[in-house]
Amino acid sequence: MQIRTTVIALILSVAPISGLAGELYRLRVDIDGDGKQEAIQVATFPAREEWRSRVVVKIGSEKYSTEFFSAESDLPDIRVVSIDRQRPQRQLLLGTPEAGTCIYHLLAYAGHKLLPVLNFDSGPDCKAPQPLGNGRVSVSTWQGFWAKENRYRLNNEGTALVKEQAVTYDVGAAGVVGKTFSLQDAECPAKWIQPGAFVRVKLYDSVGERYRVEDTDGSCGWIPAADMNSIDSLIKELPWAG
Repeated sequence: MQIRTTVIALILSVAPISGLAGELYRLRVDIDGDGKQEAIQVATFPAREEWRSRVVVKIGSEKYSTEFFSAESDLPDIRVVSIDRQRPQRQLLLGTPEAGTCIYHLLAYAGHKLLPVLNFDSGPDCKAPQPLGNGRVSVSTWQGFWAKENRYRLNNEGTALVKEQAVTYDVGAAGVVGKTFSLQDAECPAKWIQPGAFVRVKLYDSVGERYRVEDTDGSCGWIPAADMNSIDSLIKELPWAG
């Protein structure tokens, strides 16, 4: 599934307030699209566990809270985004640090309720969900040597994101064959691929759990994902480090 991501956002300039415990941000923005600005407060509080804190987002009497890793100097971050530019509603994207990863919380405000519509663990690259402006959000998760993109669609009420199912995903990686293998189950000529050949890993089939591979002379086919799940795989020089 090929996804073109663009960062859309109505990013509000907010002033952080120093100190881990206490108020971090104050925002005023029309979130629910009723023409009136909501007052939004973001504050942190100590948590029970050592090296943990709790962040609270508050709109009126509505609250959303979650814990985060506070042993380092990183603080939660919040911005206002637009999932669908055709609608007047906006959403809040809260990012919280964890050890070796980032957690993103996408919040909607509808019917005077503050609703979490997506919680996303980004992994070590800390890449945030990308609102596309057309009612969809894309998220990227690292799969060892390629980034898997998934899309979510905002429902008509603006209160939930629904995952769009995909069977194949674009991979777009390349490498050099390390061990002889055969390409199978393809409509183009298939053959044994010899060590040293340059190949492209084009697609991932999530149902068959296999990768589509093409070489420079036009041969193509599929190999099992199990043969590609480590640095010591059939194909060398893949971008395992990301």
